[in-house]
Amino acid sequence: MLEVLADAVRTVVLVVLLAVFVEMLLPSGDMARFVRLVMGLFVVAVVLGAVWQLVPGLGAVISGQRPEGVEEVSATGVQALQDYYREAAWQLMEEQVGRQVGTLLAEYPQFAVLGVRVVADGEWSWGQIPRLRGLEVRLGPGEGLPTTDEVRTRALEEVKSRLAQSFGLSPERVEVRWQGQPAGRSE
Repeated sequence: MLEVLADAVRTVVLVVLLAVFVEMLLPSGDMARFVRLVMGLFVVAVVLGAVWQLVPGLGAVISGQRPEGVEEVSATGVQALQDYYREAAWQLMEEQVGRQVGTLLAEYPQFAVLGVRVVADGEWSWGQIPRLRGLEVRLGPGEGLPTTDEVRTRALEEVKSRLAQSFGLSPERVEVRWQGQPAGRSE
């Protein structure tokens, strides 16, 4: 591949130098314009020939044939690939939001983040990303767990408020669950 590229660059440079040299030798006038046009077309042809060599299968693509070694792509294959990347994007978004939640709740050592579910609207498409509409956070016991339910409930409400404020959501859009039990849920 590098040899083909080096040959293509060498050929283009030589043709351009030849065109400049021929143009310098010609006197001005109608003949000079004609020779300039021919040399310009020759330079374009050489550049296209170099591109043709660099991109394997370009001729087959231009002529409407499938290049050698390339399998036919079906609509179901493209859809499966889109679904795969959409799912991967959702997982990545949930992981990132989960890390952010973990960082925000680092000052609450009595809680451990067990899971985060992102609630969003819209679809993944080119140029559009779904908007974050809500969070569902599962918390479990961490270090220094509050002893009473009242203290824990108050701390969970504080966590809920902190998450809502940090992610720009209304508190109704944030659900905090304590070991699978709803805690601090307001609808």
